[in-house]
Amino acid sequence: MANYNPFVSKNINSTGNPKRRLRQFKAFFGCQDPLKPVPNRAISPLFKVLSIVKWIRRVGPLSWTCGKHLGLDEQTIGFQGHHVNKQRITYKREGDGFQCDALCDDRFTFTVYFRNEVPPRNYVRDLGLSSLHARSLWLLDQLTQKHHHVWVDNLYMSAKFAKAGFTSKNKVVLSGVTRTANRGLPWCIKHKEVRDNEIISVRGKVKAAVLHEEPAMSDLVAMSIYDNKPVHFLSMTCQSIKWLVKSRQVWNHEARRMVPVSFLQNQFD
Repeated sequence: MANYNPFVSKNINSTGNPKRRLRQFKAFFGCQDPLKPVPNRAISPLFKVLSIVKWIRRVGPLSWTCGKHLGLDEQTIGFQGHHVNKQRITYKREGDGFQCDALCDDRFTFTVYFRNEVPPRNYVRDLGLSSLHARSLWLLDQLTQKHHHVWVDNLYMSAKFAKAGFTSKNKVVLSGVTRTANRGLPWCIKHKEVRDNEIISVRGKVKAAVLHEEPAMSDLVAMSIYDNKPVHFLSMTCQSIKWLVKSRQVWNHEARRMVPVSFLQNQFD
């Protein structure tokens, strides 16, 4: 640029380090066309950075071959300034910022869908999914192979979403912890919380149920275990639930030595 514009060339070459000054100029110089119409923010809220987002979505599948096990979770770009798209986040150390749903494999972000973007209308209209699950199903449909195992947390997991993922074009199977309200959990496996002095009587208690008479997702397993609090799971990868006899060395005060003590442990395969 410095070689074609006399004004720029004169001011850059007159400095002691023209290469450095040219890099600074290219880094901080920006211009825009005032005649170019501004897109509707309700339709395209990311119009200023849409080219970067599209490039992430394009280059991810081209540069990475996903393994069998993937993770679907939210990602946050911290931002403390004022912006209409910034979301209030009080439950993360990063604080407020821009959030997106991301499909990842071994710390590599395969593709993303930002929370403030309009969710895919066909997933919401045709499948009756929420905005969160519509974005998530779009991410799963970007995979280039079928039958991946995708692990999610309790924000995403539900029986309806598991069915939508398995009946999608990539036949994705989902597993993860889930909440109890409106997530498709059968009432027979739900634990009721007890007082602290009664936890010892229910700790380790396991309940499980398998979905029947549903050809689209016959392998869906719902299970729960009571630890310090009840924890509930939905899984399409579970093959068996069994008790294992384990042994642990425990100090015996009377014998004044370590002695083996047997106990039961649940194993989900």
